[in-house]
Amino acid sequence: MKYAYYLMSALCLSLAGCASHGLPDASVSPDNSAVVTAATVPPTKHAGPTIVFNCKELALAEDQVVVVQNAAQYLAKHTKVQVILTGYATDTGSVNMSLAETQTRLQAIVTLMKVQGVQDTQIQLLNFGSAGDYYQSPNCRVEFTYLEPVS
Repeated sequence: MKYAYYLMSALCLSLAGCASHGLPDASVSPDNSAVVTAATVPPTKHAGPTIVFNCKELALAEDQVVVVQNAAQYLAKHTKVQVILTGYATDTGSVNMSLAETQTRLQAIVTLMKVQGVQDTQIQLLNFGSAGDYYQSPNCRVEFTYLEPVS
């Protein structure tokens, strides 16, 4: 127990010493127990558009293409922003079919975004199909969630 106390004391002192040496974008927590940097602060999340597909279709409708293009232009202009595309499907058919349909819809959006200049590193995909607690109305949708870095 005594060893743990000394180890924690040494860690706190070394962390406080790091912060006092001018690490870029670093600050010491009020109790001197940790150095917080911009890299450790989680990004700000905010909801973007939701694309609702006709459940019998796998391709984007014309009006949906404009929504995706607008999102892609924003991301191409703000290269530090990321987007999570979360896909959902109907609860009809097999789980594998739902996942495959959702993946096809997600890929249609990703392809259009990449043509507009969005980088692979800016896009994260989540495919829930119709699985578990994630199924909710409306069906056959892809939700955009933006991750903005904290400045």
